[in-house]
Amino acid sequence: MATLSRAEVEQIYEPRASLEGLAAGQTPRLHASGQIAPAHIHAIEQAAAEVERAVAEADAKQSARANPAFHRAFGQAPGNTFLTDALHRVWDRIAVSR
Repeated sequence: MATLSRAEVEQIYEPRASLEGLAAGQTPRLHASGQIAPAHIHAIEQAAAEVERAVAEADAKQSARANPAFHRAFGQAPGNTFLTDALHRVWDRIAVSR
């Protein structure tokens, strides 16, 4: 299994933060203008609730599954294929480091 060095992990989190921040900034604006389906917003809310539930129950395995699902739901919300593609590359590299 391929792994990332500590320096590579630190490097990958910087673009992740920027890209997810971009998605997080676009999502409310796009939702307010009706460009994001209510079903997708509901999926984000459900994913967030699952993370909260796993944390409250101290369920590390479920938290490890729920957290990436939340990030992916939020990252895909703006419907920007270039942003989504970039995020998938980052998330996939992070998954290798786990």
